[in-house]
Amino acid sequence: MKTHELRISFAQFADQVQRRLDRGRQRFRNRNFGRKPQRLLSEVEEELLDVMGWGFLAWSRLQAVRDRLAAFDEHEAGLIGAGIIPAGMARAEFARRRKVLWRKLRDQMIGGTSREERTIYE
Repeated sequence: MKTHELRISFAQFADQVQRRLDRGRQRFRNRNFGRKPQRLLSEVEEELLDVMGWGFLAWSRLQAVRDRLAAFDEHEAGLIGAGIIPAGMARAEFARRRKVLWRKLRDQMIGGTSREERTIYE
C-alpha cells in the first residue's frame, strides 16, 4: 500500500470512529464520559473479546480458502505429472482454472457484498 493510500484509508477509519462516537453520544446522552474507569475498562475488554472472536471467524474462513487452493494445486500437479494434462498446455489451462476457482472462493468469502467491495480483493 502506498503512503497516500494509507493516509486515505486512515482518514476513512477515523471518520468511521467519529461516527460511532457521535452515535454513542446520542444513544447514551453523553453519559459515557461520566462512567467510572472500571466500567469503561470492562466495556473495552468486552469489545476486545468480540474483535478476537470475529478475527477467529475471518481467519477460519481464510484457512478454508487456502486449503481449497492447496488441494487444487496438488490435484492439478498430479494430473500434469501423470500426463493426463499435457505439460505444454498445462500452464495456461492451470492458470485459467485457478483464476476461476479463486473467484468462486472469493465470492464465498465475501458473498453478498457490492461489486465495488469485491474489487478490493482482486
